[in-house]
Amino acid sequence: GGIFCQDVDECATNDGGCLHGCENSIGSFVCNCPIGLVSSAGNHCIDEDECSTGNHICAQECVNTNGSYDCACGEGYQQLGKISCQDIDECDTGAFQCDTDQFCVNTEGSYACECYHGYTKNLTTSLCVDVNECLSTHSCEQICVNNLGSYSCDCEDGYELYDNDRCRDVDECSTGVTCTQEH
Repeated sequence: GGIFCQDVDECATNDGGCLHGCENSIGSFVCNCPIGLVSSAGNHCIDEDECSTGNHICAQECVNTNGSYDCACGEGYQQLGKISCQDIDECDTGAFQCDTDQFCVNTEGSYACECYHGYTKNLTTSLCVDVNECLSTHSCEQICVNNLGSYSCDCEDGYELYDNDRCRDVDECSTGVTCTQEH
């Protein structure tokens, strides 16, 4: 006959020196580690950094803990359950800072301050300044008058305003004004 070798069960004595359980295999053994820990030299278990290995399911931020990890959310978000994050509507909660001549617009994870109609943002100061519509687009037939945030129309002497932006000739003679005929 042949020579037969029999496996020595290293786990049978003192759990193979493992702190968290031993698993025998033919010719060897491995130390078991609880979830969140990994085997290291010397048959010890050390923390697995799930955040740096990518072994997590966090939606945004991963915070390593001993034997596990926690999920967190970035600025502008709130925790929704254990792993998800939801945008905070700063405009709705009042957690925004816009000048009085601006309004809040929610964005993903933040917010923006926008100018009201008739104003534009000065790129240097970020303040809202009046748009002079009379210098660009307006619908006045004769005279454009710039107002804060808007404009209005007026007519030259002898004309009256109608439909907010049109002018028509005034027949002064039909209004009871004494007229003199000029030649």
